[in-house]
Amino acid sequence: MANNRELSEFGGFVSVDNTNKTVGIATTVRITAGGLFVGAVQAIRPDGTWGGSSAGIQGAQGTGGVQGTSGTQGTTGAQGTTGAQGITGTQGATGSQGTTGAQGATGTQGTTGAQGITGTQGATGSQGTTGAQGVQGITGTGTQGIQGITGSQGIQGSTAGQATSVVNTVTGTNSTELVRGNMADNDHFRIRVGGTASNAGFVEIATADDGTEPIHVRQYTGVFSTLTRTATLLDGSGNTSFPGTLDVPSIQNGSGVPNGARLLYTHNSTGTNRTLNGDSGWLSHLSGSISPSKTSNILVTVTFSMTYESGSVQAICRLILNGTDYGGFCMSKQSTANSGASASGTWAFSGLAAGTYSYDLQVRNTQGGTSCILNYFDAGQGDSYSRDTIMFIYQ
Repeated sequence: MANNRELSEFGGFVSVDNTNKTVGIATTVRITAGGLFVGAVQAIRPDGTWGGSSAGIQGAQGTGGVQGTSGTQGTTGAQGTTGAQGITGTQGATGSQGTTGAQGATGTQGTTGAQGITGTQGATGSQGTTGAQGVQGITGTGTQGIQGITGSQGIQGSTAGQATSVVNTVTGTNSTELVRGNMADNDHFRIRVGGTASNAGFVEIATADDGTEPIHVRQYTGVFSTLTRTATLLDGSGNTSFPGTLDVPSIQNGSGVPNGARLLYTHNSTGTNRTLNGDSGWLSHLSGSISPSKTSNILVTVTFSMTYESGSVQAICRLILNGTDYGGFCMSKQSTANSGASASGTWAFSGLAAGTYSYDLQVRNTQGGTSCILNYFDAGQGDSYSRDTIMFIYQ
């Protein structure tokens, strides 16, 4: 038989333990004095009775049977009642918010300054004249000719709001132009500095072309908006004029002889007969006003033409200036004759301030029962030959 084995081969499946007094068959059956064990189960007790399971020894696992049909799913029991929600613990108190500091006050916005006026664009100066080319030296060993002097550089006009400084220096009898311009198509202007000798410099302000181009000095209001006054240094004929008072220590003629300052005058006259009967009281004879433009010394002269007199006439005059009585003189007096000669008198005022002053030349006959007629005798030629005059002479 194929399963027969030799005893020697069977011995490989039996083990003997002298210490425990057991014999083992394979690995799971042990025979001891206490019985027969299969694995850990005592199958036969020492007395020979069965000690294993009433089911007997478990055989090998049989082939699994066919899966039975699954029974119908039992009805799902009702959902149990959900227990009541536990009480939520009290929310802890939130700490109080710290106080926020006060907002600092915002400073007032400063006023923005007005935009400054942009200065007028200065005119660009004309290109200075280029000096003449120096003479070429003689060819060969001759000395090289001197380079001609270069003309002055034209002045650059200033930009808005920026002044231009012009500085130039000449020596001896040399000269140079600081400013030059052209106007009115073909007329010219310049400011030139130079000298006639050492320590003898000069400045020239000049116009050129026909010799009649005037030179003015002017004043304006606003930004050169309205012309106020003009002083003409030279007009087209070479005359000089000023809009106001010319104050000079002295004026000389062509020979260098002082003439003094020119005097101004104001006068008033009448050829009308004026009768002074009896004690007539003061009557206005000549009146008006004067207006010196500066502090002045003033000389006042009065002349009376021949008068007619009847009786012991005594006629006098006086000068009232700005309401003040400055006295006068007697211009007609007689005892028996019927005519009086012409008469004159003067008043002098020193340092009278500039301004307007009213004047009134008054006359009076102080003798009752007499008669004095002013401007009476004219030889039949009319008032032009018999007139009374007052004149103010001042600087």
